[in-house]
Amino acid sequence: MTDERLTRRSLLKAGFAAGLALGAGFMKAPAAFAQSAPAGMRGIVDAQAYVSDVWYLPVESLIGEMSRAGVERAVLVQYDGEIDNDYQFDAVRRYPGRFANVVAVDYAKPGAPATLAELAKLGAVGVRIPASFRSPGSDPLAIWKAAADLNLAVSCSGTPADFGSDAFGQIVAAYPHLPFVIEHAGGAYGSQAPIDALKKVYALAKYPNAYIKIGGISEFDRRLTPVVEPFPFAVPLPPVLDLVYAAFGAHRMMWGSDYPPVAGKEGYHNALGYTFAQFKDKSADDRAWIFGRTAATVFPVKA
Repeated sequence: MTDERLTRRSLLKAGFAAGLALGAGFMKAPAAFAQSAPAGMRGIVDAQAYVSDVWYLPVESLIGEMSRAGVERAVLVQYDGEIDNDYQFDAVRRYPGRFANVVAVDYAKPGAPATLAELAKLGAVGVRIPASFRSPGSDPLAIWKAAADLNLAVSCSGTPADFGSDAFGQIVAAYPHLPFVIEHAGGAYGSQAPIDALKKVYALAKYPNAYIKIGGISEFDRRLTPVVEPFPFAVPLPPVLDLVYAAFGAHRMMWGSDYPPVAGKEGYHNALGYTFAQFKDKSADDRAWIFGRTAATVFPVKA
């Protein structure tokens, strides 16, 4: 790590801390926010958030959103293209008990499994691997095997085609004790959720070690124009959440905000509140698993 990066990081920390102090009067959620949030629920965990000092936003920004929305802990997932995990480790150290760390490495390098082992020693609880990735050399599954050997859960990015491929299903089957967590409800982006393709993704639920993340409604439905209040999305919703629940059940589902990209859509608190409302008819126990316990079990926050 260069002195330049350390200096920039120090400045960012100081500047953002000052900004939080100055904005303390704005930290309480307006009444409209509170109505959309799961009032009184404890143990909420955000399973998909990104932080950085060179891309997106510093961790203090995430903490502010979590505080306003009543989210207790979060899983820091390394964003696409970044393999320097120092900032995430620093955030975990500076805010003990708040964050779990899901790292990334340069998977194309033969030494990737060894690098991953070093990160596991430092406290990583998971690794982010694209569903379509295969290791170079004689063993195309080397990085997946390393994750299994290190007891790291895998947060898997990809498209419905990646997740629904026979090849990915074979990897999930090959490592039955390795948790595979499918991101973004199987890649259900935008207003045209590819339901037929997603059904093939959700067939992975036949493997007990397959889990899935759900996010905000904007990941699979379109916002109406002009905006309609209090719910701005087109109804009826595409049946993504219903299909995920029917396939995986609450104990293998976890909510993740996708912050900060979600800030350019419905926003953090609405990504929680609107999605939580879709499960209002489920049991309190099911909601507790979807919005906290599953993530806390698969990606535990280390003391």
